[in-house]
Amino acid sequence: TQKRREYNSYRLNSQGIYGAGTVPDITGRFEVGSICGKTYTKHDDLKCTKDAECENNRVCHEGVCADMRYVISGKLCNRGTKPVSTNLPASFFFYDKENDTRGDRICTSYTKTPVGIGKCDKVGCEVTEDVFKSLVGKDVLMITNEDEHGHRSTDECNYNNNNDKITINACAEKIEIVN
Repeated sequence: TQKRREYNSYRLNSQGIYGAGTVPDITGRFEVGSICGKTYTKHDDLKCTKDAECENNRVCHEGVCADMRYVISGKLCNRGTKPVSTNLPASFFFYDKENDTRGDRICTSYTKTPVGIGKCDKVGCEVTEDVFKSLVGKDVLMITNEDEHGHRSTDECNYNNNNDKITINACAEKIEIVN
């Protein structure tokens, strides 16, 4: 008897565990109290009581020398039915109330871990001290799934829920960024 030849047919391929028709839905929101602030990264166990005891432009934070960064952040969520891989962008802009448009881009952050179904991660990016000081009293816009060139990186089911805007009243002394 002649054996039937097997071949790969895309029509017979399985759709995987999520199946056809599943799609992510990326949303972005600011969280009051952690929109802008300073983050600290401890690099050594050098104990300190004041900044002058630290080297390499480090500051004394919680009794240990650390690098300090100024950041702006928001919460990026996946409300869809399919996970999203790493490198999902979130861009931050100054917001022009008079013209109801985004202004100059502040920065763009990318997720470092996948965002699962129904999961959220805090994303943020570093800004200069001048930009950090200028944020208070300004309106800021966050757009998820948009990179620094205005391009989307992921297809999703609703592109109209990716934005959030807020007037920044104050920046926090310390905030945590996950991604």
